Amino acid sequence: MKKSFVLLVILILFSCKENTPIDSKIDDPFNLSIPYNVTPNSVDLSWSSYINSDFAKYEIYYSLDSNFILDNSTLYQSITKKNQTSITVLNLISDTIYYFKARLSKTNGNKTDSKIQSAITSNPEPFYLTLPYNVTPNSVDLSWSSYINSDFVKYEIYYSLDSNFILDDSTLYQSITNKNQTSTTVLNLISDTTYYFKARLLKTNGNKINSKIQSAITSNEILITLGSPFNITYNSVKIIWSKYLRNDFRKYEIHFSKSSGFEPNENTRYETINNEDIDSTTIENLEPNTKYFFKIKLLLTNGRYFISEEKSGTTWVLLFDKFEDIVGWIGDTLILYNEDDPPDPFDTSAIYSVFAFNSVNLTNYKTVKIEYSAKAKPWIIPASIRTGLNFYATRYDTIPLNTHSVQKFTKYIYDYQISSPEQSDIFFEYEMGSQGYSDRLIIFDVKISAERIFNSKK
Repeated sequence: MKKSFVLLVILILFSCKENTPIDSKIDDPFNLSIPYNVTPNSVDLSWSSYINSDFAKYEIYYSLDSNFILDNSTLYQSITKKNQTSITVLNLISDTIYYFKARLSKTNGNKTDSKIQSAITSNPEPFYLTLPYNVTPNSVDLSWSSYINSDFVKYEIYYSLDSNFILDDSTLYQSITNKNQTSTTVLNLISDTTYYFKARLLKTNGNKINSKIQSAITSNEILITLGSPFNITYNSVKIIWSKYLRNDFRKYEIHFSKSSGFEPNENTRYETINNEDIDSTTIENLEPNTKYFFKIKLLLTNGRYFISEEKSGTTWVLLFDKFEDIVGWIGDTLILYNEDDPPDPFDTSAIYSVFAFNSVNLTNYKTVKIEYSAKAKPWIIPASIRTGLNFYATRYDTIPLNTHSVQKFTKYIYDYQISSPEQSDIFFEYEMGSQGYSDRLIIFDVKISAERIFNSKK
């Protein structure tokens, strides 16, 4: 009887489970939409938003292989703004199938991947006008496809406030007879206004090919501003720029050149920064005594970009560059010796270790920087360092040392103002102590550089 009752309960529960309705319409927890705005070289992507507090980032991946793996080789962009749910994937190959996935990463390390989506980039137009860029309150830049055949006559650029405008003399902005010129700047526009643009290609047989229409709203603000370079040394420059904190941010590109008025390109790009909160960087490995020009390129998710005004800075002159293991003086005699075989620290005759540069012409300089690297082998008495210019500006730096250990360190002495260039001795002095039991400083990699009073191009 008991066994029959248990069997009856199990059958009832099983029956209830089978008759419970199942919701066949389960939403995708993280969804990537079908690509849209497909062009020969780009597609737009959108995905579902995630608003919970454990959001870490979105990641967008793409590949030519439908079975691709989500790793650094297929990663297109990481996005840390939870409110940004769309981007434009650029630099694609025309008439090609691409596959896309989006990934949601959470602070606990969990990852949710979307289903795969695909798109075929379209065939390129025979003659096209790109999206306007470098949009300012009163100007926009335009670029178009080149035409290199011998029947070329000219390009014509048209614009209007009316989207249905006719290409005639009243809307003609510029005629260009140089086939190699494929860009121009349209000037004297009204701020905060929508303009429409078309380009036309004319051939010797009278045929005319018109591009599709493009539009832009002139800005009422400057979107990216570059400050003047600072913290300039003989081989580096630091730059700072205004942050762009809107949802359509894609990346900053840092560009520099030795030529004024340069156009940012792959050869001038120094660094790409994908974090909109970063607003400064140091450009290194520059040449001494050389004038450089800098620009910041702001790229947006819709494919448009803006370039800052150009700024310039001149690296310092490198007056002295020494790479011996050790440079020192005993009395008036210069000595060089290997750091693995330092002199006897109990040698009471070695009271000072000094290197000096006499009669350096500093007439054209206003500031000198002394930079050195060193090792210290301590004994009893702490060492002190003295550096200066013209024996007017002196400075003592006590180096903290741990007894009976060898320490490496780098010290930077900045901004000695030159007040009397006709007396231009530079000195660097290491005081050994006066009791015979003293520290031994091993100096190497010495550099002395100077800032010119006037800009000079190498």
